[in-house]
Amino acid sequence: MTQLALESDQQEAKFQNAPSFIFKSAMPMLISFSIIFALLMCGCQTGGDLGRAVVQQIALYGGHAKTSATIPELRGRWKIESSDGESFQAYMSGVSFADIQSFMQQVYGDSETLHNSPGVWYAAKNIGVAIHLVGDTNGVRFTCQRGHAYPFM
Repeated sequence: MTQLALESDQQEAKFQNAPSFIFKSAMPMLISFSIIFALLMCGCQTGGDLGRAVVQQIALYGGHAKTSATIPELRGRWKIESSDGESFQAYMSGVSFADIQSFMQQVYGDSETLHNSPGVWYAAKNIGVAIHLVGDTNGVRFTCQRGHAYPFM
């Protein structure tokens, strides 16, 4: 066998082994990217201490609690449905509107009612963001908007 044929056979053997090696080493990364992509596409629903998640998300948009007391625990599920640099919308389930309203009152103070508007509002002038809560049969729709968008509230 000539030197050229031998080198060609060795390269062919490397090529035949390459897909197996590449597949094995790339598989964990492929799985990770697939999971992240799926979570981004369908929204991520979290469960557990809903209260802490709400307060942390509101803080990212400039909101602040009216009290420095311990945040009460609020059990339920939460799914952020849309978000951008100015606002986010979430849906809460597994918890009643009355429980969420009570939690919000403890952390953010009194809500306001706007004429001809369903649900309750928390004013940006008081807590740094405008928050709107509307209950339905399966949960609560939650909208948070940066304060400068609602300077009148």
